[in-house]
Amino acid sequence: HRLASVIIQSEARYRYLFPVDTSCPVFYVQNAPALPSVRVFPEKPFRKRMIFFGNVMASHGLFDCLEAMNTICQTDNGYTMTIKGVIPKSWVRAAIRWRYRHLLERGNIIIDEEYTPQADIVPYLSSFDIGFCLYNFRLLSKSDFNYLSVPSGKLFNFYAAGVPVVGVDILGLASVREYGTGILVDTLSKESLSQAIAHIAGNYSAYHRNCLAAADRFDFRKSIIPFMEYLTGKA
Repeated sequence: HRLASVIIQSEARYRYLFPVDTSCPVFYVQNAPALPSVRVFPEKPFRKRMIFFGNVMASHGLFDCLEAMNTICQTDNGYTMTIKGVIPKSWVRAAIRWRYRHLLERGNIIIDEEYTPQADIVPYLSSFDIGFCLYNFRLLSKSDFNYLSVPSGKLFNFYAAGVPVVGVDILGLASVREYGTGILVDTLSKESLSQAIAHIAGNYSAYHRNCLAAADRFDFRKSIIPFMEYLTGKA
């Protein structure tokens, strides 16, 4: 083979792309932000602020989250969910405004399509308490390994911001269970999502701290050092 080295997000993705050993150096670097050398994150209370961040698409669990919000707000009107990102399909925006007009009018649902520079994403996310990282496999192919092993950039931005995660139970989000940074669900039913939110709310401080620890583990600045040393001959 002609490969001198491989840089990739995870061992699972490496094994999928290279089922036969390449016998060359492999470096694992997640799609995570580089953290500043000094970070101060005081304890923060759970304020019922949630965020749907990234691709605003049905296949990414948008309407499943909205249905869960509709259920939660019937008994607790203090929750909010901000939809942050570009809505690429006009029918999606229309469906949100038609089906969930009551939640929009009460301020439970907030739509924010303004551009946020990369450098401001983590500070922006830190004002929220729960982030969603979902994929709807009724709309996506279950054989799509890219989605099953998804190197979700928003997941690692949530970690860096200290925001616990509600995610779907797939290979690519296994770090949520490994580091105790949130709850993984088997289905996107409103019941399972509501229960996951309630569980995080009841154990919020621990999940918040675990996210910050996971962010340190996946810090791009630290993770890239072995690869840089390899390129410069220092390894």
